Amino acid sequence: MMYHPNRTPAPATPILGDDCNHTTDPDQCRKLAAKIFNTTLEVVLAVAGVTMLTVQTGILPVGDKKDQGNWVEILSQVMNCVFMWKTVTNHPYYIVRLVMASHVLNSSDEQRGRKWGPGIRGACYLQHQFPLLVFHRATILDTDVDKSETQCFDKSDIANDSLQTTIKEISRLGNYLFLRDDVKHLQKSLIILNCGCLFQYLMTAYMWSYDASSRPAFVMPALLPPTILCNVIGEYRLKKLNKRGEARRLIIADGIPVFRELSIQRAVTSP
Repeated sequence: MMYHPNRTPAPATPILGDDCNHTTDPDQCRKLAAKIFNTTLEVVLAVAGVTMLTVQTGILPVGDKKDQGNWVEILSQVMNCVFMWKTVTNHPYYIVRLVMASHVLNSSDEQRGRKWGPGIRGACYLQHQFPLLVFHRATILDTDVDKSETQCFDKSDIANDSLQTTIKEISRLGNYLFLRDDVKHLQKSLIILNCGCLFQYLMTAYMWSYDASSRPAFVMPALLPPTILCNVIGEYRLKKLNKRGEARRLIIADGIPVFRELSIQRAVTSP
């Protein structure tokens, strides 16, 4: 009996190695590479900061006062370069997202005669960048709405305090749904982050325009705190907004899209 290799049936389940090779997502690889790169930058910042602190306090002996000043200057420039790189790479995204959020807020105003084109483009952009903030109506109806749950979720349930369900009205812009308060929160966060970038540009100009001997001493204490605070506060506000989006679900109640808190929903359905 002749052997026909081409007629050999394929295995019922793919080999693990082959499956991983064929299902590699380029976007996932890019995100992983960006995460590794950002982690490396954070490590460089931490090492440079700790080293500079130990040199300034004398814990790490590096020589006389002149050598100590040279070390502090080099480490300060390293930290400034890392901050500047992060600012240059992030600032364009902050500007675009701020413009798009402003378009959404302006176009979603209830005044008549406004052009919806920029607002819809902004909502489309924000829906891709912040999927927990802006929702497309077709996506909600196809994936996020459970018909059995919708039928049971009537006005009596909304008024029932025992369910403790949080209901919020949703703004609509074309086929996109969102909360104006969330978009305003995003807009303010992006304004803070853009201010942090501007402070970083001033910091870099200050660090690169003078050498260590001629650099004005009062500028660093004036620029460093607002630069750090703007970045920390802006990132914290974005993370808080993201957690808020993860803790709720968009459903349809009596034909009206509303938000329902997931944590409260789990507490009600749990035995």
